[in-house]
Amino acid sequence: MKLRSIVTAGLLGAGLLTMSGCDWFEDKAEEIVEDALKPNVIHLANGQTSLVEFTIEGDSHFVDGFSSDMVPVTGHDTYTVNNTVVDHPVDFPKNSAHLYALCATDNVITDSATTGSRQIEVINLSNTVIDAGSGKTVTVTLYNSSDAAIASASLAGQTLAVCSRAELSFPSFTLSDVKTVEVNDVNYTVPPYDADIATKLDQINDVDFDIVVFDTTPGSEKGTIVPLATTSDLEIL
Repeated sequence: MKLRSIVTAGLLGAGLLTMSGCDWFEDKAEEIVEDALKPNVIHLANGQTSLVEFTIEGDSHFVDGFSSDMVPVTGHDTYTVNNTVVDHPVDFPKNSAHLYALCATDNVITDSATTGSRQIEVINLSNTVIDAGSGKTVTVTLYNSSDAAIASASLAGQTLAVCSRAELSFPSFTLSDVKTVEVNDVNYTVPPYDADIATKLDQINDVDFDIVVFDTTPGSEKGTIVPLATTSDLEIL
C-alpha cells in the first residue's frame, strides 16, 4: 500500500469522516497528509562521464554518467542535496519537485517547480557551448514517435553557454508525446517514462519540465527531459 494511502486510512480511522462536507474532507485530508509526509521529488542529473554519488539528507544515490534519476523522499521540512565530486550543498523545500544537476565542469545547476503556467527550460550540462551560428538563434524542436514536429521554440540569443540554463516559450502540447528533442540540428532521444508516470503526465500537462543536454559530441549526443511533477501530481506516495 502506498504511504499516502496508509496515512489517509489512518485519518479516516481517526474520525474525520464524521465531518460534514465531502469536498471539505478531501481537501483537509490531503492537506494533513502533505503536512505529515513532507514529500518531495528530487531529480539528480549527472553531466559527467562516470558514475557520481549524490546525497539527499546524507543518504547516497548513485547516478551513471550522462543520466538522471528521480528520487521521491519524505520526512523532512528541507532536503539538503549534495554530491561527492564537488561540495555544493543545496536546500530544497518540501512539497515540491526539484532538479539538482552536476555539470561536466564541476558546477551545479538547480531548478524547482513553479506555480501557474508551465515553465520550460533548456539546461546545458556539457562542456561545450551550444552555438546556433552567426545571425541565428538557438532553436529547440520537439518530435513525437513518428518524427513529426510537435512544437518549437527559440532562445533570445545565439548561444547557450557551458553549464547554463535558459527559459523557452512553447505552444501547448502533450509532454508524454515527446520522444526526441532537437537542439539546432542535434537530436536527443528521450528515454521512455514508466507507464504509470506517462499516464499521469498526460493528466497534468501544465507541469514544468527541463530539457537537459548531457553531451553534444556528434554521433554520441545525449539528453533527456525531466518533468518537475510533485509526488501528489504523480500519486507515487
